[in-house]
Amino acid sequence: MSELVIAVDLGFSSTEESCGWAHKNGDDPGEPATENSTFGKLPEKIAEVISRGSRGNVVNLILEAPLQYAFSTQEGTQGNPVHRTMVFGGQYSLAESNLNPNRGDKGGRWYFQSGVLTAFSAKQFLGKLWSSESKEEASEEASIEIKLFEGFIATRRHYGGNRSKKEQHKLDAEYLVEAFCQTQGGHTNSDNELLLMARADICRQNVEIRPIDIPQIIRMGKKMIARLTFEQQIILVANQSSCER
Repeated sequence: MSELVIAVDLGFSSTEESCGWAHKNGDDPGEPATENSTFGKLPEKIAEVISRGSRGNVVNLILEAPLQYAFSTQEGTQGNPVHRTMVFGGQYSLAESNLNPNRGDKGGRWYFQSGVLTAFSAKQFLGKLWSSESKEEASEEASIEIKLFEGFIATRRHYGGNRSKKEQHKLDAEYLVEAFCQTQGGHTNSDNELLLMARADICRQNVEIRPIDIPQIIRMGKKMIARLTFEQQIILVANQSSCER
């Protein structure tokens, strides 16, 4: 796979470099390049990477943020936001409502506290990215395809030792890139029966899923046109202990 893979762990701070991001070509055996950034500078940086490395190719963009919103279809609660349950590997499921920080889990319900903030920051980030001006001007008008994925990090266990928040943001992005590449064939990978990397789908029983709205065609910079598609699979990194069979 020679496609460019970019993953972003979004932060939303007025002063800090609260965003971590990573990128690599899918067929590169090396580790992804990683960096921290402020929220304001991030769209321009990612536009430059896309401009340099993807003309005529596919870019897989993974955001660690809720991009698919779940609402109840049951009588009495119809239209209310509800937690999401992700199913993957033909045998596992992971419910947002079951995540427990005391067990080393990370994340929670998409519509609650930090979930809402991250969903909002994702919309703001994408709006800025679509209108960003890359410093690298393309030599000729080019057309690329950007596939947008939701990433979901459900574990803190992979951090190891005392990590700063900046290191955690970059590591989350790096893990999402690796999860994407390792599960390209749709398989679930397990690291010593503890860490699971998977491509998950949201269970639709009694739930309506509304994906984030994105335009079909955008212009990035001065001479780059991109076609956008939203992929409903979630790139997931989780503790096996948090999942149910």
